[in-house]
Amino acid sequence: FSIFCLGSTVSSLGLRLPELPTPPTREMTSQPMAPMSRCTRWLTSSAIAALAVAFATLLGVGSTLPCMELRLDMALLYANNPSLRSMKSIIDTLGLAKLLHEEVSAWQCLAALGTAILDGEVNAAIALVMFGGFAMCLPLVDMLLLLFAACGLKGGFASSTLDKVMAVSRVLRKLSMLDVAIMGIAVVVLALQSFREKGVILSLRRGWLVLLGAVLCHYLMAFLVSRAHVCAPVEPRPAAPDLDVQV
Repeated sequence: FSIFCLGSTVSSLGLRLPELPTPPTREMTSQPMAPMSRCTRWLTSSAIAALAVAFATLLGVGSTLPCMELRLDMALLYANNPSLRSMKSIIDTLGLAKLLHEEVSAWQCLAALGTAILDGEVNAAIALVMFGGFAMCLPLVDMLLLLFAACGLKGGFASSTLDKVMAVSRVLRKLSMLDVAIMGIAVVVLALQSFREKGVILSLRRGWLVLLGAVLCHYLMAFLVSRAHVCAPVEPRPAAPDLDVQV
């Protein structure tokens, strides 16, 4: 399933939208997009800096906070299984509620996968690449590229360099799977709600919301930098030398 997810994501990079009858490219259009005003540029730069700091903070904090919680509600267990009430005094001495209570964060998941890899688990290696690489690392790399592009727009870097950086950023953003991981966690929690009848409760924790905030910062950062890149003035091409020889 992991190979299918990765293959479908990579293959989607080859999809191209059909060209418009008159494609309004930056080089060919006769009426380029109006450049941003000084106030708009200042607001955009401030928002980009704030989003970069917010993303780094949310990703770091969200990785350490628990995203999922598993616990056993003994009262609910007895309520849905009246036959167990006769053995309540014995069951309570087992400490099942403490044994079945677990909170999982992203860092704990990565550490557990690393331990499983040392024990020879191949599936854990695939999971570590998918979760640690594509879900956690690629969004961070893409944010660094977007921040570099934003600094380049403000510092007057060559438009060809910025075009290449933005092209790589679009590919990395397509391969980033932090949003997919967040949606997968929510789907798993919702799919296992039927276990509540047996007293087993699986719920989302605050780390999930923090990581969701990091994803939103990533999306908004990409939108602002892409918009600033499109509105940036295009460098004039050098005129061809006049080779006409007058006799």
